[in-house]
Order: sequence, then structure tokens, then C-alpha cells
Amino acid sequence: GDVYKRQEYEREFLKSKGNDRIKIISKIERPLSLENLDSVIDVSDAVMVARGDMGVEIPMWRVPIEQKRICKLCNNEGKPVIVATQMLESMIEASRPTRAEASDVFNAVLDGADAVMLSAETSIGKHPVLTVQVMDDIISAAEKYMPLRKPQDFISQKPGMTETVSLSCFSLVEQLSGFGFKGKILVLCTPPSGYEARAVSKFRPAWDIIVLTSHIRITREVDLLWGARSVYVPELNTSFKSLEEGSITAIKKLHKMKLLGDEDYAVVVARSLLGKHLGASCAIFHVPKVLQLK
Repeated sequence: GDVYKRQEYEREFLKSKGNDRIKIISKIERPLSLENLDSVIDVSDAVMVARGDMGVEIPMWRVPIEQKRICKLCNNEGKPVIVATQMLESMIEASRPTRAEASDVFNAVLDGADAVMLSAETSIGKHPVLTVQVMDDIISAAEKYMPLRKPQDFISQKPGMTETVSLSCFSLVEQLSGFGFKGKILVLCTPPSGYEARAVSKFRPAWDIIVLTSHIRITREVDLLWGARSVYVPELNTSFKSLEEGSITAIKKLHKMKLLGDEDYAVVVARSLLGKHLGASCAIFHVPKVLQLK
């Protein structure tokens, strides 16, 4: 109960300062947080695995166990999870990481991290740009190696329409990939919310995710998600009479931006234009056929 009271206090505090839409990222480091992990994740917008402080509070050998547990529970609930602390620590001085550090970053991706964080390496380190490049290379290698998830292992405690549609999206992409087709997943945030994108991302589908939204805030927030990039479309929420019209407009826009190829397929996930909890859908479009439409 204390976790929920704390969250209520923090939301009220933010509201008193004029902005209750600021997201709360909970930094997990104390044994008490680990004992109440489900509740902490429930009230948080995102979670950080603070391994440095955690390693002081609990036995060191427990840290990787808790990292895996936190990542799994956050993935289940579609909450972004960040793994931080000493990821490429030696690169504060050295121009290349140790093998253990490379393995650490690699395994954090496999554990389910949406993001891995650098701190001293880029704030006071001698090779900040090179460190980011090295981390990017390790992440890219890990994502290519990552096995396809079993989506039934990542269902939330309270599944709903959007999660069910996101599961359908995963299955469609798996089937299309099996047939040799390529493409992208398009998430239309209408009405504006990042939940659709989080629900799609948590299953780790085989295709890249492009999130289209008319809100700058959502654009920034979804870039934290695994496999997702955002595209700002100011007219998305106001000018479409149907989801099909919105999907076709989005596909044409992304093709013009060279984010969709000439022969790609687009799997589009969206919630109803008429209301937040009214309905959700998943549809397949073939880009060359869409481009033929006037």
C-alpha cells in the first residue's frame, strides 16, 4: 500500500508544479523495492536497474539474478526497463572495453532491456563518442543473435484488447517473415498514447517498429522502447475519417521518407479513432498496392 501512496504523492507534487504528465522512472536499488517489485512496476512509467547501488544493498551475486527478474517483469507489463552502471567502465580511460564488459552489454539485451545506459564513460571519459559506437555495435550484434520470443511467456497480469492485438501483430509478422516477406510494423497512436507501442515492442517482433504520433511528448517517450523509432505526424489525430485512411496516409508518408521499401509489407496496429477503450485493430498492407491508390 505504501508504494501506491508514494506514487499518489509524487503525481500530486508534479501537478502542483504545473505538469502531471512527466513520466516517473523508478530506480531499483533497495531490498524493499525488490520485495515489492510488482507494485513498484505497476505504479512506474519505466524502471531502471541501478546495479551499482543495488550491489551495495544486496549480495553481489544476486545482482544479475535481480536484473533478469526485473527485465522479465517489466517486459510482461510493457514498461520500459533500463540497465545501468559500469557497463563499459574501463572505457573511461581505455579505447576498448574488456571482454567481460562486452558480454555484460550483450547479455543485458538478451535479458530484455529496452535501453542500456552509459554514465561516467561519456560524462568524464576520454572516449565518449567511441564508447557510444562500441556499445551500439554490441547491441546490434546481440539483437541479431536474440532468439524469437514465445509471446505466451510475456502476457501481462491484466491483458486487454491492445495487448491481444499486439500479440496478433507478432504472429502476423512471424508468418510473413516465414514466407520470405519483408516490411515494418506501423503503430498509429490514435488517440495519443504510447501504450500501443509498448504492447507491440514487448513481444520483440521480427520487424522494426515505426510509431506515428501527433504529440511531440509521445514521440520522445517511445524512442526509449526496444525496436521502435518515432515519426511526428501533426495531422494524425484530426484529419482521418477511418483507420484505413490513416494507415494508407501513413504508409505513403513513410515510403516518401524512405522508411518503407517499394516491395515492403506494412502491419498496422491502431486503437479506435472514436475512443480510447472502444476497440483496436491489426491490418496488413502491401506497399506497392497502396502507392497505386490516388
